Amino acid sequence: MVKEPKTSPKSSEGSTIRKRSPGRNKSPGRNSTLPTENVRKSTRPRSSTRKSQTYGSPARNNSPSRIKKDTSPAYISPKRKLPSRTADSRNSSKKAIIQQSKVDNELSESDNENIPKEKPKATVRGRTRRLELDDVVQADIKLTSDTDPLKTYIGEIRRFTRNSQAKEERVVHIKHFDTITKKLGEFSDDDDISLLSSKPSEKKQKSSILESVGTCFQIIFSQVFLTCLYLFCDNIQCSFKSFPNWNRFKSFSVFFDLRAFLGYSALAVTLAILSSVPFGGKRVSNLPSKQGKFIYVTNGFASFVIIGTIFATLEYFRFPVSRFIFEHIIQLLISATIFGAVFSVYLYLRSFYVLVSCLNPTEIDASSVNAFFYGREVNPRMFNILDLKMYLLRLRCISLILADTALLMKGLNFDANLGLTIANFDWKLVTSNSTLLILVALHFIHAVDSLCFESRSLSSYFVQYEGLGYKNAVGLLLSPFLLIAQTKYVIEYNIHLADWQLVLVSMVYCVGYMLYRLSNNQKDAFRRNPYGPGISNLESISTSQGKKLLSSGYWGLVRQPNILGDILMHVALILFSYNVPPLIGIIAIILMLIERSVISQTACKSKYGGAWEKYCQKVRYVLVPKVY
Repeated sequence: MVKEPKTSPKSSEGSTIRKRSPGRNKSPGRNSTLPTENVRKSTRPRSSTRKSQTYGSPARNNSPSRIKKDTSPAYISPKRKLPSRTADSRNSSKKAIIQQSKVDNELSESDNENIPKEKPKATVRGRTRRLELDDVVQADIKLTSDTDPLKTYIGEIRRFTRNSQAKEERVVHIKHFDTITKKLGEFSDDDDISLLSSKPSEKKQKSSILESVGTCFQIIFSQVFLTCLYLFCDNIQCSFKSFPNWNRFKSFSVFFDLRAFLGYSALAVTLAILSSVPFGGKRVSNLPSKQGKFIYVTNGFASFVIIGTIFATLEYFRFPVSRFIFEHIIQLLISATIFGAVFSVYLYLRSFYVLVSCLNPTEIDASSVNAFFYGREVNPRMFNILDLKMYLLRLRCISLILADTALLMKGLNFDANLGLTIANFDWKLVTSNSTLLILVALHFIHAVDSLCFESRSLSSYFVQYEGLGYKNAVGLLLSPFLLIAQTKYVIEYNIHLADWQLVLVSMVYCVGYMLYRLSNNQKDAFRRNPYGPGISNLESISTSQGKKLLSSGYWGLVRQPNILGDILMHVALILFSYNVPPLIGIIAIILMLIERSVISQTACKSKYGGAWEKYCQKVRYVLVPKVY
């Protein structure tokens, strides 16, 4: 047992002196003026974390055994930074405090009741608070000679409390973000095994083979169908009831003519050069997309004016361009097909050298045949200047206008030897062929509209989301020949409609055109600025992608008012065709428009989900109210 400390006699200054433990005298950093038996109290001020100063009761402070402070001049040590570790002398000082607490507890048993109980620890993570010193001062402490564990524990508490903040109520919350662990925990070994062991089923392989076969059939059928349309409807017969005289088509020159191919290629190259030059139109950016920001120069109408001027100049100098077009319609059709096929091969090959973000998501892992047919790239741009989608749209419209103009000149009996002069006009033929004039005028309205409002087409589904492959490339180049077949039929068979029929056709066409143009303008303005003038009052439905679905105005009548207007325009053209071959061309265009609406509906449903279902509940019909 450790000996009880004895009280030393009073010093000359009148202060009470008590003995200190031998361990305190051994501290190398302490200077003592008393003998070894009587150790003067340390002049170093006690730490604010000691229990006797912070939580001492009044009874203990008034106890006669308490030691009063020494009034002698104290040695003031310079301030130093809080050490990360406590010296051995500090531990021995703490030992003396505990011994003195033992003496006080024996002299005054009532002090045990006043010792504050241990308070519950904070439930949040933070630095150690001062109240943790309560674990050291207990009522029933039994000192033994083996105090090393106690000294170690006191040293740890001392180290924590000295590094605590001055304000006791402050708690620093520490947040642990185990993001890597959470991400790793989202995948298990079973997932890896299933991914490695997953193989395409036989059913999927069979379906992909069937899709490839169907795609090949579409590639062949589209060309054969359009060629047969011209073979079965010529100046001799126009019906599918009897076969034409095949002896007339034995020659290879009937289907391919080098001059026709070079002429069509010259038109395509000229338009590509004009479309690459930034002139004749305003600069417009596309809507935000994952492909990035593109700048378009909408100079389609200016390009048409230049090409039309070249065409008129050649006619003026007696180059029979219009007569050549009329006599080589089939050769020009084959030339457009060859040009479109070569163009599609170029699109397919270049798609392997572009960024993944530029590809069509539905055709990335598709078969080679399907990827070639539907297109892998969404917005291909040649040399980052010429947008190929807009280029094909312009080529379709300009070729339709040039071909219809050539057929009109043939129908009005223009003499190629006289050229395009006033003397070559026969005004009686102009007034008598009102059916031909109105038909060509209706074709012109649709084509010129597309050239004048090019910027509106940038918000269309075709420009934003569809891939550009054989289907769209060749389809755009061959679509003028479906309408040209009708014009050729009216000229060769001298079709005349009554005046009331012409008025009815014009009215239906104008209604369809207004619905088509106004709905496209409304959608484009809403996509670019939903809060613009005249648009902000329209109702819309928010989606999870940050976009809004326009659910009022023209888009509150049906879900696809622009396609409905386009269908009405082509329905009005049916009256110009009494026989099946030219009629099939118009019906084919209407079926393609219906197919486009179905594709758009499916894509929007998978993209917008619940917002699209809510829109469908509000706008119930796709094209025709009360019908579909």
